[in-house]
Amino acid sequence: MANIENRCPICEEGELTAHNSFEEQDYRGQTGNIPFVYSECAACGSEQASTAQARANKRAMLAFKKDVDGLLTGQEIKALRRRYNLTQAQAASIFGGGPVAFSKYESDDVMQSEPMDNLLRVASQIPYAVAWLAQRAGEQTVATNLLRESFSVLRTQISKQYVSGHFSDGFNLKRSNPSVMRYEQASAANDIEYPEAVFG
Repeated sequence: MANIENRCPICEEGELTAHNSFEEQDYRGQTGNIPFVYSECAACGSEQASTAQARANKRAMLAFKKDVDGLLTGQEIKALRRRYNLTQAQAASIFGGGPVAFSKYESDDVMQSEPMDNLLRVASQIPYAVAWLAQRAGEQTVATNLLRESFSVLRTQISKQYVSGHFSDGFNLKRSNPSVMRYEQASAANDIEYPEAVFG
């Protein structure tokens, strides 16, 4: 007799064996082979999916839909969050979406909106934008750390062109970017621990 934990709920006699396969699915004119997990009864031959397997199948399908729609996948969102050393709660506080939003985005339980996706793509390219959002959300430590990173990147990018505040074509970076001016002033006053000194 089958172990009660693996017993088939249909015939109540056979043992269920888990299988991994792929299932062809169509979405908006795109075809993909989606990972599919299920169990098969050794006695009656029925194929079925447990609650956990059904959840995994749903997530795989949603990940495929995100890819077709041009949205970030759960793995990409997780990588972005970890890149900035954010917890899921901090990410939700900074970007919005609700207290458990990022848990659902990252596990592909739900599909993020297009505006949220666009915001995350901006964040992936511009650390300063994340620092600004973090400061507005009251995440001061996050804002300070990201502010340091963003200006470090900025200084590296312009080090060959930025001499005494000017590019080679005469463009004045400090005069055109108040945040850069405030950063220089905050650094001089040793106030970099306070993001509002830069954000204004």
